[in-house]
This record gives sequence, structure tokens and C-alpha cells, in this order.
Amino acid sequence: MRRTLLAALVVAISLLAIPPWALAQKVLLNPSDQSSNPVTGGGNEAQYALINAKIAEAILDATGLDAKVDQDFLNSPKNANSWGATIFVSIHSNAGGGHGTETLYKTSGGKALAEHVQNGLLGKLPYQNRGLKLRTDLHVLNATNMFACLTEVVFHDCGKTSGYQGHPPSEAAFLKGADGQQKIGSGVAAGVCAYFNKKCSGGSVTPPGPTKGFLKGVVYKAPDMADRIPGAKVTLNTGQSTTASSTGAWSFELDPGTYTATATAPGFKPGSQTRTVEAGKDVWGSIGLDKDAAEPAPDADGDGVADASDNCPKIANIDQKDSDGDGIGDACEPPPPDVDGDGVPDAQDNCAQVANGDQQDSDKDGVGDVCEPPPADTDGDGVPDGNDNCPTIPNADQADKDADGTGNACDVPSGPDADGDGVPDLTDNCLTVANPDQMDTDHDGTGDACEQKVLDSDMDGVADATDNCPFVANPDQMDSDHDGHGDACAQPYLPGAGAPDAGAVGDGLAAGDGDGPAKPGTASGGVSGGCGVAWSRGGPGGALWAMIVAAIGCVVLRRRTAR
Repeated sequence: MRRTLLAALVVAISLLAIPPWALAQKVLLNPSDQSSNPVTGGGNEAQYALINAKIAEAILDATGLDAKVDQDFLNSPKNANSWGATIFVSIHSNAGGGHGTETLYKTSGGKALAEHVQNGLLGKLPYQNRGLKLRTDLHVLNATNMFACLTEVVFHDCGKTSGYQGHPPSEAAFLKGADGQQKIGSGVAAGVCAYFNKKCSGGSVTPPGPTKGFLKGVVYKAPDMADRIPGAKVTLNTGQSTTASSTGAWSFELDPGTYTATATAPGFKPGSQTRTVEAGKDVWGSIGLDKDAAEPAPDADGDGVADASDNCPKIANIDQKDSDGDGIGDACEPPPPDVDGDGVPDAQDNCAQVANGDQQDSDKDGVGDVCEPPPADTDGDGVPDGNDNCPTIPNADQADKDADGTGNACDVPSGPDADGDGVPDLTDNCLTVANPDQMDTDHDGTGDACEQKVLDSDMDGVADATDNCPFVANPDQMDSDHDGHGDACAQPYLPGAGAPDAGAVGDGLAAGDGDGPAKPGTASGGVSGGCGVAWSRGGPGGALWAMIVAAIGCVVLRRRTAR
């Protein structure tokens, strides 16, 4: 058992020591499949990369290596892994305005392979050396299990004379020419042979001719070819189809033969072109389309939107507005309910049963004024109970004499009212005489209606109690001698009749008899008669006068006494 394990170990170590060129040498050549990259002067990158790979394949096979060409960019790494390829070489051409050749790698083993391939090409091509470059983002280098490299031979968009060795032809012309193709293919093969420590056999290999051609064109609005139709569909009679680019361009890579391409686009009649495709050539077959004069789609409302796509086909609504997004245009939406017909939908109307277009809502309670219940008015006086100072008794004037907030009509009497004037006795300033106005001119608390009548015998406007001449009108109360008796009542002094009596009794009349003052408390020379009036003993005229005065005085005295 130990001997078996030891033998296996020795074999394994021996295999590791064998250089790659001594093992079975399988080479997978992967030409670019980028047919959309045009080469200046005609053709595309994929077309010429395939030619170069085929030349290299023929040389490697003649040298004894097992070479295979696989142009499937996406699947070729997986195919190489399954096949058990020893190395993987991807062949491309470059673009972007530069010059020369470069080879890309990812691993150190891949770098050794890339160096051999780069040197093999530089030995054949008269262009600049752009060197080796590390790349870790390339699918073919990441997905392969073996050492791999990708070479970019010349710039296929370079149409001018370039290079530094005698100014050779342009790089695009070199790529397209048979001599250039032979040199590129043999350069790749030379690098692979050197990697395996071999020398490539044979001389030049006749490159295989192209096997396919291109049918291409643009779709345009006839008759103006400059007016393109982007997005038009182009279909071949073989079933292949493509969509025109933003410039209206389309292209097919085809085997030689005759093909019919048909273009279609909305609003245009279909158009076709028939062309014969030759290998290695570009054949043009641009297609012009005429506008479709077919019967226009029905448009019942004439708004320019066909009924089939109109969200309101019976009512013109070119804007197709659909606020609620229900697929029915606003113009066709049933109107919202409006029971009172005031133009405000019921859902937003603050008084849905009574028309109120202004939506007045004074108290901001959400109920329109016209729908608010009328305020209560119990007494029907036109003043709402909430504002009425006497809600149970009609009082439209709202009189409130005592300013207590309760109207006069509702003030409760505070006691009996003897005189029936509506003023309770407790507050009446004249209890026995009706005086609802409570007039009190002198502000003494007693109403004018109850004030005692003031006696004014001579009616001169001066009460008898204060009149200095109560029986003779003298509103001016003139009293020249300031004796308390008005001038209107002083007895005139008559010559020969003696001096005036002195000591009048206060009635404003002379008390004497003309011969001097009377005795105190009596009439002069006579009896007072109980009235304090002197009896004159003068002549008959004086006596008569005295009697008249006495009589009046007694009346006055009795009245005063009665008071």
C-alpha cells in the first residue's frame, strides 16, 4: 500500500515538473463577435477577427497543436473549460483614435502567454507597441480556468497612413487587406508556438474568404430619406427581424442569397425591398414608407382621440383628464348629487336641503345659516329668548328702568301698591296719590303729587309764610325801611293825623290810633278782640279801615292756627 501511494506521488510531482509545451497542447482561439463595430472603409471587427483566427488555426494545426476557433464571446470560456484547453487567446482589433497593438492579461501565467503573443505580432506588424496591460474586468479572462490573454491588433477606425516604419498603409486598410490578415494570423500563431517552445510550420496560409454578407438600410418617411422613422420593425422573409435604431438604421448579417425586407410602423403603409446578399459585402436596401391613408379610427366626439382609447368617447375631452383615475374622463363622470340645486354638491353643502350658494355659516358650526333652527321666542315679541330680558311677557322695547337685566315687564313687585300706580308702596314717594312718574322736583324724597299746597293769598308767587305783604301782591318784596313790612303794605303817613304807630303786630298794618304807640299786647286804647289787631279811635274812616284789616287778619290767623 505504501509503495502504491509513493508511486502516485512521484507521478504527480513529475507531471508538475513537465513544462506546458510538453503536455497535450489545446489552443482555443476566440475571435471577436462584435459585428456592430464598423471598420473604416467597410466591414466590421467580427468579420476580420474571424479571418485572423482561421489563419492562426491553420498554422497551429500544421505545427501539431490542437487548435479550435470559437466566436461565441459569452460561452467560449465555458466551452474552453469543458474542452480542456491548455491556453485561451482572444483576438480583437482596437478603436478610439489610437495606433498600434496591445495584449491584455489577468494572471501571472496569463502575462507570460500575453508576452509571447505580443512579441509574435510585433515581429509581423509595422505598428507601435502599446505593451502588455493588466485587466481584471474582462469576461474571457475571468471565466477561463486556463492561462488566457486578449490581444488588440491595430485600430480598425484608423483610416489614415500611420505607423513609424516607412509610413505603412492605414491600420484599417492593413486589417482588411490579404497581406495584413496573413501577418496578423501568423503573428498570433508565432506567439503561441513560442509559448509551447515550438517553431511554427509552413509559410503563408491562404486565408479563408468571408462566408457572410450584410443587408442594411434605413427606414424613412417617403420620399424624404432624411426624415427617418425610429422604432420601425424590419422583418425578413426568412423570419428574422430587428428594430430600427433612433436614426432609423437596421442591419442583418446573412449567408449569400436573395432576401426581402419589409418595414412596418404605426400610421404608415408597409414597405419592402428585395436584395441579393454576397459574402463579404454590404448590400443596402433602405425602405421608404408612405403614410397610411386607411379609414381613421372611429372618433365619435371628434376630439382627436380614437373611441377605442378615449376615456369619454361621447363628449369631446382632448385633455383626457381623469381626476379620480377610474378610467372615466372627468367630462363623462356623473355629476355629484345636489338636492337643493344651489351648485354645491351635497357632500360639501353645509345645508344640503335648502339652496345656499354662498354657504354662509356665521357661527362656524358647519351648518349653513339657512339651515340653522330659528331661535326660540316664547313671548313672540320678536326678540329671541336668548337675548330677551323678559322672555315670557312681550316687551319688544326691552325697557329695563332699574338696569337689573330684567325688563320692566318682568320685574316682580316688592310689596303692596296702595295707590295702584304700579310702584310698590315700599319704594313709592307718594303712597296715597297715584304718581307712576314719581316726580320729585325738590328732591326731598316726597313726590310732587304729595307735596302740601303752599298758601299764597295775594297770588304774587311768594308764599304767605314768607310774604312781607301777604295780602297785597308785591312779587318784588320791596321793603324800603327794612322794617319787615313790604312797602306795599305800610300805612301812609297823613299830615295832622299824628305820628305813625309803632310796634306793629306783624300783620303789616299800623296798630295805633294815630297818637302814639299802643300798649304791648293790646290795641291802642281798646281791646284786641283776640286777633291782635288794634281798634282805631280815630275818625270813622280809620275805624272802618281797622275793621276790614281786623277781619282779614283773623281769617289768616285761624288758617295758620289750623295748619
